[in-house]
Parts: sequence; C-alpha cells; structure tokens
Amino acid sequence: EKGRGAVEAIFFDMDGVLVDSMVFHRLSWQEILGRYGIRLSDEFVYRHEGAMGLEVVAGIFEQHRVDFEPEQLDSIYALQNALFQERYLQQGY
Repeated sequence: EKGRGAVEAIFFDMDGVLVDSMVFHRLSWQEILGRYGIRLSDEFVYRHEGAMGLEVVAGIFEQHRVDFEPEQLDSIYALQNALFQERYLQQGY
C-alpha cells in the first residue's frame, strides 16, 4: 500500500549514461589546463574520456614541458571537477 509521500520511483543517472556531459568535461579540462599554457585538442580529451586520472594529467604536463609538483595534481583535478560541476553542469542542464 502506498502511503502519502511514499517514494514510488528513483531516477538515477550515472554521468554520461542518459545525458552526454562530455562536452562539459572537455571544456573544463581545456580551461583548467589552459591556465598553465597547455592547449588540449578536443580529440585528446575525447580519446581519454573517462580516463583523465592523475597519471594522464601528469603526462600532459610532462609532454608540454610544464613544471609541476606532484602535490599540485590533486588540486588541479579538484579545480577541474569544481569547474565542471559549478559552471558547466549548472548552465548546461
């Protein structure tokens, strides 16, 4: 028996399953790394879709010969995530 205010259904979307948010990930990565003078192509970001972990980000810095401290990677990753959530998700959905 359904009571008043009882939950009848739950809708859950893993990022990218029902709504393609990859464009927002691309834009946020390009903006964050652009702050370090690194220009990422759209193709690179899409090729690494779902795999832009700390090792990939470190490799990007090394490939572009940009000095960084390993401790910076966590904050760079956090900045990208915050930008993705606060700017792009808010305006995009």
